[in-house]
Amino acid sequence: MDDEATVGERIAYFRRRRGYSQAVLSGLLGRSEEWLSQIERGARDLDKLSTILRVAEALKLEPTKLLPGPFHSTPRLGANGATLGTAPEVVPAIETAMLRYDGIASLIGVPDRGPVNTDELRRSISFAFVCSQTEQWSRMAPLVPEMITDSYHAVRQADSDASKREAKTLEALVYRVTSGMLDRLGETRLPWVAAERSMAAAEQTGDPLLIAGGMEISRCSAPRWTSSRIH
Repeated sequence: MDDEATVGERIAYFRRRRGYSQAVLSGLLGRSEEWLSQIERGARDLDKLSTILRVAEALKLEPTKLLPGPFHSTPRLGANGATLGTAPEVVPAIETAMLRYDGIASLIGVPDRGPVNTDELRRSISFAFVCSQTEQWSRMAPLVPEMITDSYHAVRQADSDASKREAKTLEALVYRVTSGMLDRLGETRLPWVAAERSMAAAEQTGDPLLIAGGMEISRCSAPRWTSSRIH
């Protein structure tokens, strides 16, 4: 098993070393054997850190042993030719945007900008979620600073309760997908900051599903995991 091994391949490798069958491990996890088989052969993605932690616990491993490296100096190519697992050079720009458009931005003279096209922002968010599912960080990361900027100004420009809820929904989604990407790129502090902002925005929408999603990513990005180098 090398550094390029997927989460599923790592699970299969350590399961065999532990001497567990798929039936045994899936039973320990409370999952079906078919679910585990799909994970191991790559037919299903395992991208929830909470589930990875449960698998690691069942296999009596440090969770980091199941995670690929945060990024690689040599780009990896997916089936469609897209570069996977790269984009650390964009992180400073993302951090700058996050710090610029925080809760006190309006108090320190952040200039206004033209009207935000929320339809375009929503399309960018949808594309970012697709990229996050396939680890196309090099395609997603350059979009993130602008999405953060647009989501901030969309909230400021909202002129009704309905448009404010829509803008807060978009803001919650922007920070949710950003937190996930930063976590997989190996950042230690920024995923939690983004997760907290996602949760704060979600709570203002009153949408139970959005709030639940924010709670999940906030829990997965908690600082106690950061100190264990799980990211």
